[in-house]
Amino acid sequence: MAEIQYKVSYDRPGPFGEVRFFDVAVPSGQFTSLDHILQAGWHNVNDLYKIDRPYGAPSGLLLLTVSGEGRVIIGDSKYAAKAGTVTLIPQDVPSAYSCAPGSLWEFYWIHFTGSWSSACVNDVLKHGEHVIPMDDRTIRESMARRAAYTSRGIERELDDAEWLDGLLRSLLRKTASRLLRPYETDQLSDLLTGVDDHLSEPFSLKKLADNYHYSEEHIIRLFKKRVGMSPYQYYVSQKLRHSCRELESGRKWISVIAREHGYRSPGSYSKQFQKQYGMTPTRYREIYGVNQN
Repeated sequence: MAEIQYKVSYDRPGPFGEVRFFDVAVPSGQFTSLDHILQAGWHNVNDLYKIDRPYGAPSGLLLLTVSGEGRVIIGDSKYAAKAGTVTLIPQDVPSAYSCAPGSLWEFYWIHFTGSWSSACVNDVLKHGEHVIPMDDRTIRESMARRAAYTSRGIERELDDAEWLDGLLRSLLRKTASRLLRPYETDQLSDLLTGVDDHLSEPFSLKKLADNYHYSEEHIIRLFKKRVGMSPYQYYVSQKLRHSCRELESGRKWISVIAREHGYRSPGSYSKQFQKQYGMTPTRYREIYGVNQN
């Protein structure tokens, strides 16, 4: 395959830099199942360039950084968009982005919409970050081909939807591969042990982070990705699960079980137990106690 050159013409020069808008299909209304690229283009901008959307955009946005660095704010979080990364911004989420001071920021961008693409972005973000390291050469080549594409009408609409689908699926595959990283398994194992060994004590995310030298944000992200719940939710579920063994044995009063598992009163224990299992501790003991079997 011949090497693709990335020399492009600048059709919208300005004091903030230079940009190029790509030709995209206008939705025909013939296909209710298709997602659409609303706008796409290329930017090479300086630190005069800034976009601020305090109420978010009505479409999803993808930024592929080719060189330089961008500064991106999504919700309350800040990110550095560096070369070889893709930044995903969901629709209707407050955001802002600009070129890093004293730098030039070269990037491709795509505004897109549709139910599948929105769900795919949510899946990507559920398992990873807004900024994703990618093989940018592959995506750049794909972007360059799309920029040079000349078809029109329904054919272009179908091709754009297929290309957007493939691009988002590649991001999802890249992100999903992180679920199998061995060192995260070791981290999670340590953290689970750290929670399980202190179920009778008040939960402290800060103490857990200090003991294992991880940030609180990393611990929360790891638990939600691998366990499907927050660290505190896991702590509560484990306390209740351990208390079930005591209820089944029938050797202790429920008030004693509540106190030994860190509850200030039998009432607070019973309320949380019922929320978890759909019955009171007393009813659980009646059904599953050893004297009943």
